[in-house]
Amino acid sequence: MLLASLQEGLQQAVDRFSFAREQAVMKISTKNTGLLCVYANPRPCSLYVSGIALQQMEKFKYFGVVFTSVGTRNKEVDTRRSKANTVPA
Repeated sequence: MLLASLQEGLQQAVDRFSFAREQAVMKISTKNTGLLCVYANPRPCSLYVSGIALQQMEKFKYFGVVFTSVGTRNKEVDTRRSKANTVPA
């Protein structure tokens, strides 16, 4: 997971990571890599790995926590609540 406060900073971090992985002869799977931009008012943003645009996502799950593009964790709370309700007492 890479984080940055500005899109330009994130692109620079991705470029550095991409260069390092090329030196180590590793490949980044762009079809399995997504982009989540967190803003109070969602808007389009773009990020490229080796010239390939990453798919922008509205939400994604990371170690059981659901992150959303508006920065809320309500989905996480709802998900955990629904899972807890399915467990037999």
